[in-house]
Amino acid sequence: MKAFARTFGYFSWSNIKRLLQGDLTEKELMVILLAPAVLFLLGMVIYPLIRVINLSLHTVRLSMPWLGTPFVGAKNYIKMFTDPRFYHSLKVLAIYGSGSVLFPTILGLGMALVVNRTFPGRWLARAAVILPWAMPRALTALAWSWIFDTSYGVLNGSLMRLGLIQESIAWLGNGQLAMFSLIFTSTWKTSSFVALILLAGLQSIPKQLYEAGTVDGATGFQAFRYITLPQLKSSFLIALIFRTIVAIQVFDTPYALTTGGPGTATEPLSLYIYRVTLNHLNFGYGSALALFMIVMTLMITVFYIAILGERE
Repeated sequence: MKAFARTFGYFSWSNIKRLLQGDLTEKELMVILLAPAVLFLLGMVIYPLIRVINLSLHTVRLSMPWLGTPFVGAKNYIKMFTDPRFYHSLKVLAIYGSGSVLFPTILGLGMALVVNRTFPGRWLARAAVILPWAMPRALTALAWSWIFDTSYGVLNGSLMRLGLIQESIAWLGNGQLAMFSLIFTSTWKTSSFVALILLAGLQSIPKQLYEAGTVDGATGFQAFRYITLPQLKSSFLIALIFRTIVAIQVFDTPYALTTGGPGTATEPLSLYIYRVTLNHLNFGYGSALALFMIVMTLMITVFYIAILGERE
């Protein structure tokens, strides 16, 4: 009763008049400033998530409206864990995700180390680093699909002129080569993003640490191993989280480059969800798959924070 009376008293006319006059306490000001962000979060994140959970517990097939939307409980999840194509999409995602996280991280670190040095034309090198990241992913994938094309692709034409191959290679027509092409395209596109994050981390490292290392007789490799890498842990954590989330949820690159082919050789989970939901109009099963992807992304992010965060 006391809590109810306190709440009711807060909305008294005298208190409302005080609020309208702008006489706010620090807590009230904080609530007002955070309210738009909270409402946006509820409208754009929480409600769609609740909607996906609800759909995953029902049969929702727009191609069969006579079925209605009956509650089926865990039926869609049971179907998911007995679906061979679901496991295949996870396998494709694991291969693509590993390559599109590992290689951009290594290449991005090298690029960051290069552009962090002082040399003539450094601004041009930094602009070149930003360019691939600034291009839309779908446009990048489309451009590389032309480069990898078997008949008129620049790559086959260049290799044949150099005498390295005698006939055109079907880069996108073979499962393994198509996966290589997909990972290569992703690496070219995203290495610059990792480089920008690591470059910011490199520029925040105090120069006194390197000066102290030089006085102690540390070599360049020792300075990199014992000073640079430990100081970049936070930057690596940010880069890994962003790259992993994007790799798990990737859709536009495989859709524009290979459309998941040949067959389903390059069909990750996101593309399978798209086909189940929008091609087959099975929103119930598609929602279960989407919810699994959300949970998997969250678990991997927490794992990164737990492993790298505790070493800070």
